[in-house]
Amino acid sequence: MSFGDRALETSSLPTSSQASGDTCVYVIGMHRSGTSATAGLLHHLGLGAPRQADLAIPARKKNERLWESKSLNDFDGRLLDHLGGTWMAPPRLSPEWWTNTSLDSFKAEGSTVFAGTFGQRPIVWKDPRLSIILPFWNSIITPPVASVLVYRDPLEVACSLHARNHLRMTHGLALWERYLRSAATNLEGIPTFVMNYSSLLELPERRCEDLIQFLGEVGVVVDRSATSRAIASLDEALHHERAQDRALRIALDSTMEVFRAFESLQGAHHPWSVPDLGVAPMWVDDTLEASSELATLRSRHNVMMSSRSVRTARVLGRLSRLPFRRGLAASRSKAPKTPNG
Repeated sequence: MSFGDRALETSSLPTSSQASGDTCVYVIGMHRSGTSATAGLLHHLGLGAPRQADLAIPARKKNERLWESKSLNDFDGRLLDHLGGTWMAPPRLSPEWWTNTSLDSFKAEGSTVFAGTFGQRPIVWKDPRLSIILPFWNSIITPPVASVLVYRDPLEVACSLHARNHLRMTHGLALWERYLRSAATNLEGIPTFVMNYSSLLELPERRCEDLIQFLGEVGVVVDRSATSRAIASLDEALHHERAQDRALRIALDSTMEVFRAFESLQGAHHPWSVPDLGVAPMWVDDTLEASSELATLRSRHNVMMSSRSVRTARVLGRLSRLPFRRGLAASRSKAPKTPNG
């Protein structure tokens, strides 16, 4: 199906009410931090989500929604690969990286993919990788835009990543630092609402009211009759991992300082200004660079093993066509059978 054909489809899931306005609302934050729950809440308040056929579905839990676009996820994965990284080993990017002419073809394709993913604005787009690559999309998406930045206790995120992706705790904590620091920089100038995921689950009515007020401030008018249905979409059971290891928490003072900085920044910002989060500790870069190098080695190993298998198959194929092989097989077929044979 072409992207033009996609645009003719009903591109978003139906909602009980439709919000008014022309804003694109990003939902940004680290993976496993409540971005799906937040995007689902905004959709139930009337913001358009990706078309139903394009919605990503968790492999293990078919009844849950990630509120992500499969086509945009695929694109963002290829973009990160082009930039030299992955979601679990995000690249260190130079200033103004998104202006490089090598990205011109990506920008043309990205515009087409984005236009084919959503219907009428206002819309909500959730992808944690936007924390890293938001400047690229901001250079091609038509304003107005706004953002909801969701964060979660870094140790809970690391525990969740360990349970789901088998990442080491230090790897998960390094990712939390890179994503949150990148988001804090990349959101500069964009109206942003900062929210702790735990506060959304513990005080859903209050946070929903805060979000409705923020949406109104960025030009999105919500039908308040949808509030109850939106709150009902939240599932406190999704708050799986809770960090209780006090010794580990004390040992990671630098990461917890960043967490506390975001705690003090909760609420609306018109626009967002880059906070002073200090310098990222060296172990963050070291961990993510080691992860990137390991991913590269694994990829090369897989290519090498695949190539070796192809060569082996070719050799066996040639051997099977040799005259002595055919003669040997024929002689075996004529040999008398033993009593036990």
